[in-house]
Amino acid sequence: MAAELKAQHNFQSRISLSESIPLSTPLVVYVEVSSFCNLSCGFCPQHLSPNEVPKNRMHLERFEDMCKQIKKFPELPKLIRFCGIGDSLTNTHFVEMLQIANKYKIGERLQLITNGVLLQNKVNHEIINLLDQIVVSIEGLSDEDYFKFANRKVNFNKHVENLKFLCSQKDRRAKFNIKIHSGAVQNQERLDFFHKTFHFADEIFVENLVNLWPELESDMGVNETKQHRFLKKEAEKVIACPQIFKSLQVNANGVVVPCCIDWSAKNNLGNIDKKSLVDIWNSEILRDLRIKHLRGERDTFLPCKECTMNEFSEFDTIDHQRDQILERIST
Repeated sequence: MAAELKAQHNFQSRISLSESIPLSTPLVVYVEVSSFCNLSCGFCPQHLSPNEVPKNRMHLERFEDMCKQIKKFPELPKLIRFCGIGDSLTNTHFVEMLQIANKYKIGERLQLITNGVLLQNKVNHEIINLLDQIVVSIEGLSDEDYFKFANRKVNFNKHVENLKFLCSQKDRRAKFNIKIHSGAVQNQERLDFFHKTFHFADEIFVENLVNLWPELESDMGVNETKQHRFLKKEAEKVIACPQIFKSLQVNANGVVVPCCIDWSAKNNLGNIDKKSLVDIWNSEILRDLRIKHLRGERDTFLPCKECTMNEFSEFDTIDHQRDQILERIST
């Protein structure tokens, strides 16, 4: 069966964010269980600024405590997304963490974003039944491509076979979304090869390669058309960031930031070892950050003034209701 052409995001069940703010519970909690990565992609901080990337792996005690804290929210987060500046599979306790996450039922859906190179051996069978979706980022279509884009040696054919074997497991819980960046499929022949090679996935997609990371710049195949990362439209200027109203990210060292793009943790909201996620979500420091955005002050401080996440990678918009939202969160 041919894979469905579909991005990793769920459009069907999205709420009207602008009308729902303030939220009692984040819609998405990003969880970085490791800031180590087995690749060094030319458009990622791991390659562009390796000495500035903190290197940590979350330990089991911290992860379980985080799960308990998530359960203190009035509602269940819609999505727990395992991602971050590293790859979750570089944490040897990841399977145990998923078992704990399922035990506590910390989110409506559990999603992993990974380069997938470490999805092999017995880990395969356990992970595919502990997650609802696995999003695999393909960095090239040959061994040579991987060395060019990810600066590491990867046996491409073996990588494909591992993924194909996983997808062939009929009783698996996880759906597989396999995506590739536009820099690796710059002509129809390569695009056709991508579709043919990964037809076994549930969903496949081509993302426009864009500069997302604040204070970093890459020329590694980044599209010059200013197209949105997922949508077939040009990027548009955004005044207020929707991310900070709907999400939190817990880094491997316990530090919490308001979005998944603040790779250097400039908007440090606190640490879950010392302050609960509920308190962080309702904190004055996060409220003040939101107010700055609503007042149009995003361009006055880092990392927000250097961030293009909203323009190139966001689906929600709240600009048209900034005044109403400001009034609601100020009372």
